[in-house]
Amino acid sequence: MITHASDSTTKKGVGQFMVQGLHVAQDSPFPLPILPIHRETTEDIAMQVDMGFEILASVRGVSVEDVYKLVDAHMTDSTEHNKGFSKLLAEMYNLETPAGEIFCGTHTTLGFSSAMNKVMRLVEADMKMEQVLQSFMVDLDVDSKNASVAGQALDMCLKLVAPEYAHKPWNRYREFLVFLEQRQVSSVLLSYKDSRSGCLSRAAAVLIYHFGHLTEFLSQNPHINNCLACLVREVMELPYLKVVLVVFACLGVHLVEPFYTRTIEKDATHTQLREFYKGLHTGLGEPISDN
Repeated sequence: MITHASDSTTKKGVGQFMVQGLHVAQDSPFPLPILPIHRETTEDIAMQVDMGFEILASVRGVSVEDVYKLVDAHMTDSTEHNKGFSKLLAEMYNLETPAGEIFCGTHTTLGFSSAMNKVMRLVEADMKMEQVLQSFMVDLDVDSKNASVAGQALDMCLKLVAPEYAHKPWNRYREFLVFLEQRQVSSVLLSYKDSRSGCLSRAAAVLIYHFGHLTEFLSQNPHINNCLACLVREVMELPYLKVVLVVFACLGVHLVEPFYTRTIEKDATHTQLREFYKGLHTGLGEPISDN
């Protein structure tokens, strides 16, 4: 089976490009050239895929139609602009049957984190957190329209001690690791990146686990006074932060992780997943009972 996989982005700060690859009876894809793009409509996606196959056909010295008709399926995320572009390609190449389309569940998993952050932002709006930021925490910039102050606080706290940023001058991962080792505490550290599947819940659980340790670490090291560390000290004093982190973590344990595990389970059939998704959708619409 030959599967064409692709993903694109026009996100500000990331870039505007499309990556593609072909899976030919193997897990690792055969890469196609990275293409610069301007938009992400269904028609744009079809043209971008066509360009990749045009390049591949030129290298092989055959027609693009001969190459493309070997493709059994396209694998993409489930965003709207990806749905149906295989039909456009079939028309472009005069093929009777379009290639199949496989949609991964990653975006749905990311959607949980996004929804949790959005709801928290609405709660904070009722709490008048904007006024707190404008009057007191003036250095805290919640720059995403969907971000919450709690989510931003989570990001900052973990970024200060995350191993991924150990090379940065403002990061204190190595010092914090020594601090934990001296107390015989297991180190479970990562940075919060909302692009990772279910990372909001996992990151919240990690920060709850290390909340007391990080508070003590900063208290014993007042000389750690860079801008990030000062902001971390401020946000860790928010009276509602711990409660929010526990809620995020519990939603991860009882909803996000089981959903993701079930979605990527190798033995799960389409019929089983369809029933699972229906049950989840129905359950999310039901009010929470006292029992």
